[in-house]
Amino acid sequence: MRVTAPPAMGMSGSAGSQELAGIRARIVPDRWTREDFETLKPSLDRLIQANPEQADAWALRSIIASLQILRTFDYGTAVLMAGKSDAERALRLAPGSRLGELALGLHYVAMTTRGGDPNAAGPHIERAVAGLSRDTLSRYAEIAKPRGSGLNHCDRCSLTLAATRKGPSHRG
Repeated sequence: MRVTAPPAMGMSGSAGSQELAGIRARIVPDRWTREDFETLKPSLDRLIQANPEQADAWALRSIIASLQILRTFDYGTAVLMAGKSDAERALRLAPGSRLGELALGLHYVAMTTRGGDPNAAGPHIERAVAGLSRDTLSRYAEIAKPRGSGLNHCDRCSLTLAATRKGPSHRG
């Protein structure tokens, strides 16, 4: 799936919020491509530059960094650490932010690709999905959360998405 960058908007609170909502709607994890990252990251960088206190922009930037790891488009440590830093910044700016919790949870899921604690993601993802609207991003987070099933992240996503959506499954 190829996404296009959202149109540029002024940085008033509602316009920035609308643009963030548009970016979030374009994050479809099981169809995420390298080109999606290359399209959306500059938009998030611009929003952050215009309003560095916008916690949701930091959280979304963290989420797309984690997706780069989880979808195996980037194996580097730099993107992983940038994602962690962005998630932590989102939570410092807006303690208890559901999107910030989701970002940190997905970072911990991505860390399992490096031998990270599979249980670290659970509490963050559970807090996030309890207060977020049901969309492809929150459903993906629930699927991606390690559960001690013996299946790796990619296998869980493939099985669950194929069973629940009968659409393209995660290929990671």
